[in-house]
Amino acid sequence: MARVEYQVETAQSSISVRAHTGVEKELIGHVDGFTTINGSISLNNLWVDEGRRRQGIGTEMLKRVKDWGEEIGARSIIAPFSPDPNVDPEGVIAFYNQNGIIID
Repeated sequence: MARVEYQVETAQSSISVRAHTGVEKELIGHVDGFTTINGSISLNNLWVDEGRRRQGIGTEMLKRVKDWGEEIGARSIIAPFSPDPNVDPEGVIAFYNQNGIIID
């Protein structure tokens, strides 16, 4: 399995985390987030390549979002949830719960 590298870009009110393979630079995951007026971070577009799921990539990307949240004093991390017919909703809910993400 190829090594995974993470690229983090932040601005005053947003973060973008990308996961890619080390050599090929193939994008295998990403998550975006932005601060809300109530002091939380709202996640957007959390995605991990289907063949790479359950390998800790999503958890590592969320860890980097959480680290940024601590730096800026965010109160919580929220994930809007609308079921995707191609993804097990119970698995998504369990993933968010395991990572301390509030489902909205």
